[in-house]
Amino acid sequence: MSVALRVLILETSNSVGDTLRDALTHTGFTPEGPVVRDAMDFRAHFESGLDLILAEHAPPDFGALQALELLQESGWDIPLIAVAAAFSEDSLAQLIDAGAAHCIRLDQLKPLGPAVCRALERRKLHRETRSALEALGKSESQYRTLVENARDVVFHLNSQGEFTLLNRAFQDITGWDREAWVGRPFAPIIHESDRERAIDIFRRTLAGERVDLFELQVIHRDGSVAVGQFTITRQHGAYGDMSVLGIARDVTHRYHTAEALKRSEERLRHIIENTSDCFWEVDENGVYTYVSPTMKSLLGYEPDELIGKQPVDLMPEDEGKRILAYFNEISRDRKPFSLLENANLHKDGHRVVLESSGVPVFDSNGAFRGYRGVDRDITERKRLESQLRQSHKMESLGSLAGGIAHDFNNLIGIISGYCEITMESLEPDHPVRSYLEQIDAAGQRASNLVQQILTFARKTQVSPESINLNDAVPDIVNMLRETFPKTIEISHDLEPDLPNILADASQINQVLMNLCVNARDAMPDGGKLVIGTRVAGPEEISDTTEAPVPEHFVCISVNDTGTGMTDEVRQSIFDPFFTTKNTALRSGLGLSVVHGIVQGHRGHIEVKSEPGRGTTFQVYFAPDQQTPRRTEPKPASPPTRRGTETVLLVEDEPAILEMTQTALRNQGYHVLTATDGHQALASYREHRSEIAAVLLDLGLPKLDGISVLEQIRETDSDTNVIVASGFLEPDQKRRLEHVGRTTFVPKPYELKTLVRAVEEAVTRTC
Repeated sequence: MSVALRVLILETSNSVGDTLRDALTHTGFTPEGPVVRDAMDFRAHFESGLDLILAEHAPPDFGALQALELLQESGWDIPLIAVAAAFSEDSLAQLIDAGAAHCIRLDQLKPLGPAVCRALERRKLHRETRSALEALGKSESQYRTLVENARDVVFHLNSQGEFTLLNRAFQDITGWDREAWVGRPFAPIIHESDRERAIDIFRRTLAGERVDLFELQVIHRDGSVAVGQFTITRQHGAYGDMSVLGIARDVTHRYHTAEALKRSEERLRHIIENTSDCFWEVDENGVYTYVSPTMKSLLGYEPDELIGKQPVDLMPEDEGKRILAYFNEISRDRKPFSLLENANLHKDGHRVVLESSGVPVFDSNGAFRGYRGVDRDITERKRLESQLRQSHKMESLGSLAGGIAHDFNNLIGIISGYCEITMESLEPDHPVRSYLEQIDAAGQRASNLVQQILTFARKTQVSPESINLNDAVPDIVNMLRETFPKTIEISHDLEPDLPNILADASQINQVLMNLCVNARDAMPDGGKLVIGTRVAGPEEISDTTEAPVPEHFVCISVNDTGTGMTDEVRQSIFDPFFTTKNTALRSGLGLSVVHGIVQGHRGHIEVKSEPGRGTTFQVYFAPDQQTPRRTEPKPASPPTRRGTETVLLVEDEPAILEMTQTALRNQGYHVLTATDGHQALASYREHRSEIAAVLLDLGLPKLDGISVLEQIRETDSDTNVIVASGFLEPDQKRRLEHVGRTTFVPKPYELKTLVRAVEEAVTRTC
């Protein structure tokens, strides 16, 4: 609650009065009274009803020293506090000797409030003491009544520091018998930590020095410590002897409250200065008036560097305009704000995203004074959110690509299969044969494109083996030197003793080729291309969502000195069909295939690039844990015999069903057909004793192919089954691993490969 204060302010320079009024207002007072500038005005407004005088000390003008002289002449007990830009030692001594209650510098007005409180308290105590003494002089009876009934301790000390008078309040407050202390020195009742200071104050008072209000710790009879606020004055005896009369007020509760508040403030300051968030205050114009030390770790600035600046001064220009417009809008309505994301520039230049919240601040009169709030660094969180969005986008596109690839596989299989059947029925020199060969070649190219789509979607069959990246790089470099423009200088930098990785060699070659082609297109006027290998630590990986993380990675990098790319382009380079090239230079799925292969190998890919400063792709793989090198699969040989056995063919695509049935019948097999899962099981159970092998498509209606296979295995675990699919989902792979011996043929398949697989199956039966 604000306390009214009748105050006379004497200023000798402009705005001092306003400054002092504001300082009093901020410390809980409501100042009332005039501001004067010279002796005439001072005398005109000088009155005994004043609570306080604030006077600027500015010799030789009429100031604090001259005002103190008028006070002494008037005999009025009005405390005067001197203020100045600075005080010399001589001026301080003069002012104190003249009776100034306190001296305060204008640039350090924080102690003003406590100084005013002490001055008013001292005046009150002085008046009470004077009243007591006056009453003592009028009547001994009145004196004793006043002293005995005072709530504060009234005491008298002789020149030896011995109690000669103690009132009843002494016994009430300290618990000691007052009669037992009369005639004893005061020092033993003072706590040892304050005892020397108390004795020094007593001696100085006897010597005639005026001592300001002070506090001492007093020992209670029960051993606890009470805190007393003392005011004392020197007394002249009838025979010239000196003594001390004083009043002590029990302020123990207030002392403990102040100590608790101090500890609370220290805890709060410790929290503010040691939390990872930055606390701040701005005035009504959005200018920093306080910044916590955490700003150093957030944006690299010391707090003092930001005082007087606005938050928008630390932001990129466009972001600063946006935030300034927002601040102007909310400050008009004095609205709080929360979780406001804003981009800032670190002192070293890198970008930092902060999340800010703040509330409006008002003074005791309800006037708006600015905002107080907190900043939190969310740069890493925003990066992870962006990474998650990219991952979800790639996953969605992968699912779409996988579905499209399934349909394309069926179409390509029909085209290639009928080309193969037709060519087998024609003479080698038949004129139509060349047309069919062109169709078959186009079908093969389409099949390769589908494989790229499946690779992007991470649905291809990976054939991992233990390989060393150092073995693959020299051959690729030699090929690039022969095919790339001579204006591009190609080299490699390989770390010796590089650990092996478990990977599909052909797909790793495809990754390197796609990255190198991308680098070539980024250097139309020539440049340098370097392929490097090394061992890298996990701290280099920004995407660590896969667990567990190995102790180190095997890294292969492709670095070019080309045109580089912006952050916006870099965010989209792995999207399918995204390109910055003109139509003539478009290269299909491009880097999206690279991304799919790397993800399929549980690897990581990082891109570093700046416009005009080239690009570096770094691909990280976990090292091989001594996986034995796989043996190369033998190429399928053409059929060596005509079949006579019965084969159950299960296929839901009519054209593929008819084509495959024709191919098998041409080879001599008896073919039973089914177009869904239920038909397949019914036919198998009816002709179980006749069937030598089952050719089963996994993508069936009504009942999926894996479920059909599981029920066939339950009926007869030795039945030879050949499964066909364009790709296998992870769940399908796991289920296939548990159904026993099964041959897998990828779609679209060559009929020769399929017939050979059927031949191997039925001969195992025979």
